[in-house]
Amino acid sequence: MAAGITAVPYKVLLESGYPIHGIVIEAFGSGNLYFEWESFLEVCNSRAIPVVVTTRCPSGPLTFSYGGVGGGQKIRAYVIPAPHLSGPKARLALLFALMSGYAFDDLRTLFAKLVPSPSLHQ
Repeated sequence: MAAGITAVPYKVLLESGYPIHGIVIEAFGSGNLYFEWESFLEVCNSRAIPVVVTTRCPSGPLTFSYGGVGGGQKIRAYVIPAPHLSGPKARLALLFALMSGYAFDDLRTLFAKLVPSPSLHQ
C-alpha cells in the first residue's frame, strides 16, 4: 500500500486471464487497505487466489485491529495474515509454499505458524 494506490491495475490483470498464483500486500498500520480493495479481495478469494497481508511498519505485528471500511477486521475473511513477516519474507514464503504444492486452504495454517526468529543481537 502507498498513498493513493488503487486496485484498478490489479483488477485489469486479474480480468485479463493472466495466471496469478498469489499476491502479497504490505498493508498500512496493523493491516488496513483503501476501501476499494475489499471487492478485489473478494474476487481473489472466490477464485482461490491467495492474498497474504503483512504490515509496512518496521516493527510490531499485523493485528487487524480496525473495523471500518478497508480495515483489517473487514478484510480478514478474504486474506491470509502474515503477522510477523515483512513483505519480502511473506513473498518468499508464499512462493515456496505454492511451489511445494500447498493447497489454498492450508496456506492460512502455514502462515499462522511462521513466527519471528530470535534476534541474533540479544
